[in-house]
Amino acid sequence: MARRTSTEIDQAAAEFQRAVELDPDFALAWVGLAETAVLRVTYSDFDLTEALQQREDATRRALELDDQMGEAQLSLAVLLVSKGRVEEADAAYRRAIELSPGYATAYMR
Repeated sequence: MARRTSTEIDQAAAEFQRAVELDPDFALAWVGLAETAVLRVTYSDFDLTEALQQREDATRRALELDDQMGEAQLSLAVLLVSKGRVEEADAAYRRAIELSPGYATAYMR
């Protein structure tokens, strides 16, 4: 996923999908699935509407499993920004940093 090529992101999405099929309670894999959904729009030909729905579904599942995981809170924040809910997103960003203070991506976003 970090390589940011269409092939690599599609492969990452497939691997995260396989992970959640093998273990539906693996919250971090759900976060990965949410992240790759939107990246696939930018780096490949994945449909935006489908990507946003997949991101929302995967984020919600991750939060159901572990709402105390900074990565899941960050995924929620990004989702809320895409819906124009900036104040709620700000709270989710802050919560992500609070829960995972070493998670550099939370600070970057």
